[in-house]
Amino acid sequence: MKIFLLMAAFLAVMPVTDRDAAILAITGASDIEELDEQTMERFEAFADHPLKLNGCGRSRLLSSGMFTEYQAASLLDYMERSGDILSWSELGLVDGFSPALATALSCFCSLESANAPGSTGSRKASHAIMLRAAMKADVPSNVDYCYGAKYNLLLAEKLELNWGSRTTYSDGRITPGTASIAYYGKRHLGKIVAGDFNARFGQGLAQWSGFSLSSYSSVTAMMRKGTGLSASKSFTRSLHGAGADFEFGRWSASAAWAWPGTALGHVSWNGKTVSLGASAVYDRKIGPAFSADWQAGMGSVCFYGEACLSQAGGISALSGLSWAPAYGMKTAILHKFTKGAHQTVAGFENKWITTTIDAVWHTSYKALLKVSPTIVLGQFTLSPTLRMKATYKPEDKNPTRIEARAEGSLGYGSWTLSGRYDRVWCQSSSWFWYAEAGHKSKLSAYIRFALFKIDNWPDRIYVYERDAPGSFNVPAYYGRGFSASVVASYKYGKQCLHLRASTVRYPWNLTDKSPKTEIKIQYQLKL
Repeated sequence: MKIFLLMAAFLAVMPVTDRDAAILAITGASDIEELDEQTMERFEAFADHPLKLNGCGRSRLLSSGMFTEYQAASLLDYMERSGDILSWSELGLVDGFSPALATALSCFCSLESANAPGSTGSRKASHAIMLRAAMKADVPSNVDYCYGAKYNLLLAEKLELNWGSRTTYSDGRITPGTASIAYYGKRHLGKIVAGDFNARFGQGLAQWSGFSLSSYSSVTAMMRKGTGLSASKSFTRSLHGAGADFEFGRWSASAAWAWPGTALGHVSWNGKTVSLGASAVYDRKIGPAFSADWQAGMGSVCFYGEACLSQAGGISALSGLSWAPAYGMKTAILHKFTKGAHQTVAGFENKWITTTIDAVWHTSYKALLKVSPTIVLGQFTLSPTLRMKATYKPEDKNPTRIEARAEGSLGYGSWTLSGRYDRVWCQSSSWFWYAEAGHKSKLSAYIRFALFKIDNWPDRIYVYERDAPGSFNVPAYYGRGFSASVVASYKYGKQCLHLRASTVRYPWNLTDKSPKTEIKIQYQLKL
């Protein structure tokens, strides 16, 4: 059986779609499992309604979460001198970008240029409506239901309206949900946001609402992309209140208030190669915090950092450097000090390999090695991936955790065949394996079958699973058993119907454990 599992795991390469690979390239995460629901919902919204780069101002670019302050300044400076970006190859040559990043951005941005350079585009409005219903059964007599709905409106990159509400299996109450509105202005007004919003400044020492990567698993992940104020597109609430940002030449200022008692502000100066910022935050529960942040680009080298003083955490600081010595190659180093602990991270990546070493002095030590080439053989695309990760936490009952993963997918036209094999050594030895076959077109369908043997909770393995848009599904597998799922979608004009049926069974478990079955139906309409 072990030989069969190992052979199946190496059938092919990326178990994620091209869109998922693009998300990893932009966020810096090494695997989809590192992200959260809110992040995936934001990228799904841009996949449905791409960001029009040639019609965006600085505030809109930053709030998308796909650009650093340096990249936004560089892009706007280039378009001011050379006019609209007309191809992704051209974007890849702009300072702060690369051909690989431009390719990833093409999944969520557009280069629509129907007007003269510098124009903001048409006034056409786009709408998206999503309705969801799901059923889960642990045993035949225990059936739970949940529902959800979401609406998005975008008017020419100027006005954005988002609303979403859902119930969960554990809480069936219907609530008003989350709602946000954003207006992107001209000249001095960058944007006004109200309702549910995010506020992310600098490198996040003083203020960073919502999700952030918990580990530095790639070179790209080391430097955060401060989005400033941005309207939330998620079901999950973050800050709730109102805010605005303003621009005066190279200066920008942001201010916001969130209920029940959080006030925040940020001022920055953005040059062609240097960005400097200062943040002030007051939360009635944890007190005030003040910070200064910076980014500087010098050819292929980028320096960045932030220093913070807060009532809750005292003094904290981080400083990092990234260097791209050659095409397709990047290296970086980061040091962070917070709450009496030091953390040092170093990384290197090229087309074939991603390597990071992460050490938190007196707390934990981590190391990650990832090799992920892409091989084109005629009409076939092969992308095998090998990932090794080791974590050592002296204070834990099981201080050492070693993870090995082999995965891959073989693509032929619209058909894919993928597989993955995980092995974990922590409290004991555990493994997980799946194989998946799929077809993507007007009618898309994916069938997956998995086997697993995980006897102890510390050895649990998280696995990203396909689901309907807006449903980020990363279950933790634990026990002895198998799972099977079918995910299908049918697109008809501006409508799309998604279906997911799955089951998890534990016939070989050491103790009785109830099986789980779930059926989910989701309808989307784009206008």
